[in-house]
Amino acid sequence: DYIDETIQAPDIARQNLALPQVEQKIRMYYTTQGTYPASLEELGELPVPPKGYTYDYDPETGKVAYALLE
Repeated sequence: DYIDETIQAPDIARQNLALPQVEQKIRMYYTTQGTYPASLEELGELPVPPKGYTYDYDPETGKVAYALLE
């Protein structure tokens, strides 16, 4: 219902910003180090992905996406 959606809106907005923030950290790492990080842990603290998801990271390409938790 409308009230529940209104209460959840800030959480959803924060979650939608998580992936672009991680992508930016990867680009900054690449710019300063000349390589992609071997793991996301090298980037330090990351925003929490949306509920039910985790990050799927490819250190070969620097691409990151959401992946459903199993």
